[in-house]
Amino acid sequence: MFIKKINSKSFQQRASDFLKDRIETLLQTKGMVYIALPGGSTPMPILSQLAKEKLDWARVCFYQTDERVVPIDNKENNYSSLSEAFFTHIKALSYPMYTGEHSPEESCEIYIKELKKLETQNNIPRFDLIVLGMGEDGHIASLFPKSFLLNEKHRWAAVEPEKKNGTQRITLCFPVLLNAEETILLVKGSNKIKLLEEKKTRKNLPIETLINQNQNLTVLCSKG
Repeated sequence: MFIKKINSKSFQQRASDFLKDRIETLLQTKGMVYIALPGGSTPMPILSQLAKEKLDWARVCFYQTDERVVPIDNKENNYSSLSEAFFTHIKALSYPMYTGEHSPEESCEIYIKELKKLETQNNIPRFDLIVLGMGEDGHIASLFPKSFLLNEKHRWAAVEPEKKNGTQRITLCFPVLLNAEETILLVKGSNKIKLLEEKKTRKNLPIETLINQNQNLTVLCSKG
């Protein structure tokens, strides 16, 4: 794990620049680039800034790391937030996890079919880049503490049966999250940074699995 601490006043711009550089590098070596993006409040202003960059967006395909089971026109829908902040400002392909047209289980299976279009490593889809956020409880994507999905070894994506803040979630599982060529974790807030830095505090939390088992993880932290 590599941690890069950034002054809070320049966090959005510098995080955007970092993502831009990584995507540019990928575009130099690949015909198409496959990236998974999170929801949440931390990534959105960064992605809004990134949308201003003149990259070859037509050669980038965006997926989601997780989604709330609410219709796509609901403000709590991550894809809706991503579209407003990012997708509508660039010309790239993007695939929603849940729109409301199908059941959560059917939507998950449809999404898994899309994942099958990616290149694989060890028979598991391999994203060129996965961007993640983290909750104060140490959850990533929609893998929450004590969820049975934390032990999932085979499924690429799944529906979390327990509601979180009143809604079900669909999420990528660890087989895919740990298989990316590169992972960037965006962290903002003193409580989250403290959780990252204290091994005892993060023990047995989802973020601990990411840190311990992902060999290509960069953490961008807002300090101050």
